[in-house]
Amino acid sequence: MKKLIFTLIGIGLIPFLFASTAVIESQVSSVDNLREQYLVDFEGEGETKASYASGNVNLSGKDWNLDNVLIGTADNDRKFGERSARMRHEEDLVATMTMLEDKANGLGTLSFYYARSGFSNDNQPVAPIFVVEYSLDQGSSWTQIGNEINLDGVDQLTLFSQTVNIQGNVRIRFRSISGSDGRRFNIDDILLTDFGDEESVAPPAFNPPGGSYYGAVTVDITTATEGATIHYTLNGEDPDQSSPLFTDPIEIAETTTVKARGYHPDYNPSIISTANYTISTPIDVNTVADLRAGTDGEIYRLTNEVILTFQQSFRHQKYIQDDTAGILIDDDSGIITTDYERYDGITGIVGTLGEYGNMKQFVPVQNPPAATSHNNTVEPLVITMQDYLDNFMDYQSRLVKIEDVSFSEADGSLTFANGGVYELTDGTYTIDFRSTFYDVDYIGEIIPTDTIDLTGLPNSRSEGHFITSRDENDLYSITSVDLPEFNNPLTLKGNYPNPFNPSTTIHFSLPAEMEVSLSVYNIRGQLVRELVNGSMPAGEHHIEWDGRDDNNRQQASGVYFYRLQNDEQMIVRKALMLK
Repeated sequence: MKKLIFTLIGIGLIPFLFASTAVIESQVSSVDNLREQYLVDFEGEGETKASYASGNVNLSGKDWNLDNVLIGTADNDRKFGERSARMRHEEDLVATMTMLEDKANGLGTLSFYYARSGFSNDNQPVAPIFVVEYSLDQGSSWTQIGNEINLDGVDQLTLFSQTVNIQGNVRIRFRSISGSDGRRFNIDDILLTDFGDEESVAPPAFNPPGGSYYGAVTVDITTATEGATIHYTLNGEDPDQSSPLFTDPIEIAETTTVKARGYHPDYNPSIISTANYTISTPIDVNTVADLRAGTDGEIYRLTNEVILTFQQSFRHQKYIQDDTAGILIDDDSGIITTDYERYDGITGIVGTLGEYGNMKQFVPVQNPPAATSHNNTVEPLVITMQDYLDNFMDYQSRLVKIEDVSFSEADGSLTFANGGVYELTDGTYTIDFRSTFYDVDYIGEIIPTDTIDLTGLPNSRSEGHFITSRDENDLYSITSVDLPEFNNPLTLKGNYPNPFNPSTTIHFSLPAEMEVSLSVYNIRGQLVRELVNGSMPAGEHHIEWDGRDDNNRQQASGVYFYRLQNDEQMIVRKALMLK
């Protein structure tokens, strides 16, 4: 018993560095209350582990399993004293630190310190997120304590404290859940108190939590203890009752450490809660072309609206463009959680500019807001193969169309495969088509043998430049037909909305009463619906197509062509149905 008390008093004061002397005295005044409190500060004899490989270590008298975790002693480890746990998150292997023995007398409050380690940059844009959990059944099941902990911008040891108040034998576990491969963070001074400790004010909580932000944030501070007051500081000093009283949310416009402590006449003061806010100002650019001309590694904000032209689940990638250029959003860590549809407009994307395998990339650092527009029309930029070859980087990630091309190897049986490379030619030049986008609808389909107008997104890898179609619709088109000139032409003005779901209205005008037909075809040239066939008067006409065929069957998403025709003239336009 004496040895335990000595340990808690002799080396256990570090977790209370931010507490007042009065609080420390109240916590050590009762030997009974201290009898099973449990502190892990990684400073004990033999508390060493030099590799990330899974292994067991005895920490303060109890065995733990450390998997993808070592006990760090380097200068770049954030720690009090000589050592702390260094956890490393990997894509296919999470870091876990798990108690293998029970702590008796339940769990009152759990506290520990955490921070990104000094090794955390590693050219990776996204910090880890981890959780802490408890188990009452020797690890058969786990319950999360508090919220997920995001280490973005947390470069100094920051206190986590949560009152749990559960009875029984208890174990805890730390577990990383996301973050760029190889990111590292430290945990130190883990303290578990008993169930039924003398009640203190619940630790203040910050909303939004500490982290990296790109512009001023307004911070609210709350405590779960009813009737408690909160005092805070913004200069790094520990707050007391003479510090400013929190009444209204605080605007944080520059990098600041906020500390807060709760007080109530009937309870002990809370422990001090700390939140570090790193405020960065991104460089504003108006266009994608301006963004592409920026400096790799800098953080930029696209102030104007851009249009989403393609997205896939692989690395949560998105292709965006405006009238000046296109760029790939590579979001491997899933920072963007807002749902978008193809041809949505997005405004205010913030991210880091970079390049990988000759592909210019924009890596998001925060989740952008909801779409600012929907169902925009993006006509592919028509270029020649020579344009493509001479000025590829001008077109990279921008939707383009190359007319009158064919696949050199197409033989009527060769099919598209994921990651396949296929030569395209216009009879003079050749370029490579690559099925870069996985599991799109033309994978497994026969490669077209005809001359086509191909739409796609130019993209790059370390082995070269490629063009890739987004779906089967990009591989088919109806080419223009030379027709005789005449004095009073039909006018096919288009359809609205386009893209559409579930219906669209086709607008056309006739110079005089005449026999006309208006029909809808799919991308294979098959008749889907005959909307008009007969005499119509001169003037403006508006015909609705409800997306169904002549048998009233709802048609699938995709490109459709509608044709207005009389004896002398035929006009074809394209409509896109999106569901």
